[in-house]
This record gives sequence, C-alpha cells and structure tokens, in this order.
Amino acid sequence: MHRREGPAATCLASVLKKPRPASLCAFTPQARLRHAFYNYVTSYSLKGSFENLEAIRNAGVKCPLLCKEFVIDAWQIYYARIKGADAILLIAAVLPDLDIRYMVKICKMLGLAALVEVHGEREMDRVLCIEGIELIGINNRNLVTFEVDISNTKKLLEGERGQLIRQKDIIVVGESGLFTPDHVAYVQEAGVKAVLVGESIVKQSDPGKGIAALFGKDISV
Repeated sequence: MHRREGPAATCLASVLKKPRPASLCAFTPQARLRHAFYNYVTSYSLKGSFENLEAIRNAGVKCPLLCKEFVIDAWQIYYARIKGADAILLIAAVLPDLDIRYMVKICKMLGLAALVEVHGEREMDRVLCIEGIELIGINNRNLVTFEVDISNTKKLLEGERGQLIRQKDIIVVGESGLFTPDHVAYVQEAGVKAVLVGESIVKQSDPGKGIAALFGKDISV
C-alpha cells in the first residue's frame, strides 16, 4: 500500500499505460486506501483498450480498477463494469449536466464509483449543483492551451465552493502537474484528499522509486 502517514494522508492514484504498468494506491468514496490500478482505455491515442482492463482483472488483480475513457454514452459504463472496472471517469467538459446526473445514477446502480472531472470554475459550479456527486477531480491542464497550472486547484477550492464541497463531504482529487513533494503538499493544503498522477510515475523504470520521489520519502508499507 502507498500512502502518506498521519491524519492528513493523501491517497495516490496513477496511470497504467502500455507498455509500462505502475502499481499504486487508489481512493474509494469512503477515502479508504487500498492497492489499485488506474487504467487508460482510450485506444486511439493512449494505446489502451477495455481488453487491457479485462486482462488486468483476469490476471487475478483484486484491487479496485479506475477506468478512464471519454464517456459519452451509458453503454460505456456498463461495458467498463463488465470488463472489471470499479470506478469510471466522467468528464464535465464533454457531458451536459443531465447526462452527468443520469450516469452517476447508473454508476451507483452498478456499484461503480464515479469520478467527475472539472477544469475550471464554470464546470465546478455545474457539478456542485448535481446531487449524488461523491468524487470530483480537478484537472490542472487547460484543455485549450494544454498549459498546466496547479494553482487552478487552489482557486477552485477557495471560498464558497470549498465550503460547499466540505458540506457535501465530497472527496477532491488533484490531477495533472504533480511531480514533487511540494506540488503534492500544495494541493493537499488546498483541500485535496487524493492525487492522480501519470507522467511522474510511469516514466520511471521503477514505479516505487517514482512514488517515493513524488512524496519525498518511501511510503510503501
């Protein structure tokens, strides 16, 4: 298991891409830490597929699998579940509110956790108005310029938004631009309870050392 010790422990989720898998610790709606894999299934650019997800599950992996796909239709959620997913990503930038609400209900019906990803203030405000949201991911990458700014996380968690998130007991996940212990500490102090990372770990020949570098110490137990 990979975690930071103490009351402010931050959970880690990382990417599994072909051809270099990375072990990690993932989050649940109850914020319990456990081993998991985070699997890209988008095939056209990321060399992934639902079959990869299925292969991981069939290999005997018992931990939760979070499936990342550009979900635009409900059948993808059912299919991900069939292939072994325990959680799925819903991207607010590509989904209207009605679809998010509908898909979150489907996820709950299927026993899937839904991580709803936002990039800016408008998307955050939309998502906070939708009932049943338990996990929100803040992506620090601008979809137009592709620039990354981790202060985006702090901005979206300040003031009334942050208060509403705490009132609703929503778990916030920090995404993109996290490469150092200072980065992790920054988003943690802003209110993030989990971090989702890819490049800073999957480019390492030893994912364990990559995780240790990310947190500034060996956090394996």
